[in-house]
Amino acid sequence: MINHAPWQVSRSPNNVLQIRDQQNKCVVMFDWHKDRSADARLIAAAPELLEALQTIMAEVAGCERDDKWETARAAIFKATGESK
Repeated sequence: MINHAPWQVSRSPNNVLQIRDQQNKCVVMFDWHKDRSADARLIAAAPELLEALQTIMAEVAGCERDDKWETARAAIFKATGESK
């Protein structure tokens, strides 16, 4: 099991990959027919990555907005399902 708090990644004996949240609820499940460990680590880290990006964006909120800022803002909207 790989622990990327708050989510955990595990692979069952029948090669099913599961990503579980803090309440041990299965968030993502897929077959492990090819090496998907990088995908699993990214999915498991997604909540922390989003939180980090939101924190950074809040700290630079008063700064000049450029293409990088807009790209980060679009990524947050995509992750949260919000519209611009």
